[in-house]
Amino acid sequence: MVKVKICGITNLDDAIKACEYGADLLGFVFVKDTLRYIGKDKARDIVLRLPEEYKNKVDRVGLFMNEDIERVAEITSFCDLNFIQLHGQEDVDYCRDLRKRLAGYKILKAIKVKDEFSLEAISEYDAIDFFLFDSFAENVPGGTGKRFKWDILEGCDFNKPFFLAGGLTPENIADAIRMVKPYGVDVSSGVEKEPGIKDEIKVKEFIANAKSAG
Repeated sequence: MVKVKICGITNLDDAIKACEYGADLLGFVFVKDTLRYIGKDKARDIVLRLPEEYKNKVDRVGLFMNEDIERVAEITSFCDLNFIQLHGQEDVDYCRDLRKRLAGYKILKAIKVKDEFSLEAISEYDAIDFFLFDSFAENVPGGTGKRFKWDILEGCDFNKPFFLAGGLTPENIADAIRMVKPYGVDVSSGVEKEPGIKDEIKVKEFIANAKSAG
């Protein structure tokens, strides 16, 4: 069954509701001056206050963009995260160094898809666990609400499982999954009332539609 990541979590209520409705991963954006930025103290507080029944079931993802590796390590440990999402221009060497520094964590590398050529170099990323394909936007860590041409991914073999992101909504998620067959899907703005504040009904519908399609 497809995994569902609800990203841009900024408050405990949204985190708990996402877990209740069946989310597999919660995403916290540690990129300053972005719409869904959360400080490490607030993120830690949310994680620590999650009900015990979810702590071993739901993964916690830290989203970083062109961040110093030691800073990534500090926040990841402090907030009790277990996934690291890289959403900037982190190259192959950066990912290898991060893997050495944080061997016990899962690493997602976001690839911003503009066209078919956006996928050319990804085979070199040998130190990551997952790809995440998102819509291209300059210096923006996702959450744009814009989709790319999903058919670019049809039939591709990336030798790693991947997440699909970018412009996903409760209305289009089933079609996206049937077309692309991702390991997981990642949504932020598509289930919001406003940036950083989730719409409970949309979250519930998105997860239900994704799980039934997968």
